[in-house]
Amino acid sequence: MFLLILTGTGLLAQVSYKPVILPPLPEAQPLPLVLPQSDGTGMDLFLGLSYMPGIRLGQFKDSVKTGFDLLVEGEVFVNEKLSVGIQTGYFHFKTDPVNQGVGKHTFIPACLKATYFFLEQPFRPYAGLSLGYYISKKEYTFMSPPYFDPVLGTTIPGREMTMTSQPSCAGVSPMFGCYYDIDDQFAANFGAQFFFLFPEGGASNFFGIKFGAVYKLGI
Repeated sequence: MFLLILTGTGLLAQVSYKPVILPPLPEAQPLPLVLPQSDGTGMDLFLGLSYMPGIRLGQFKDSVKTGFDLLVEGEVFVNEKLSVGIQTGYFHFKTDPVNQGVGKHTFIPACLKATYFFLEQPFRPYAGLSLGYYISKKEYTFMSPPYFDPVLGTTIPGREMTMTSQPSCAGVSPMFGCYYDIDDQFAANFGAQFFFLFPEGGASNFFGIKFGAVYKLGI
């Protein structure tokens, strides 16, 4: 009887410790990257980059030549026809060598904007307004005129001089144009934007014909 109990216990032990072989796990597959897309409504985010020739207006024409402007924009649609956003970029003008000297006048805008779209996609004419601050730097080199020194009794020739100023200021900028939807993610932006800046010593006014691209991102 004792022998049978030991034998049965050994069999149970063998059964209890029999190794279990699990099937191999399937290999993990990478998930496809899917970018969110905009449907043109709701809280959609539009990112834009535009090029504009900078055409000067008023007395600004006397101090600089026609320049170029790069404009970076971001806007969020609060409904189907109204967006709010920001504008920044880089505006560059060469100074007039006759009236000012050889140099450049640059602006970096830091602005808030609001835009109203009159129609929905695919053709979206718009009008908007941008308000903000323009970080400006003006630097040019010129020749000082010769002058007669009565002590030395001779004429002192002119010499090259460099002038630098930072006439940063507030500005307002109305705009109008249209978006044309190319597909669900991209649109073309054509329009015009006027810049009215108010530095000390006189206004700096110019406008640009806008050629740009817009990337539409759903959020």
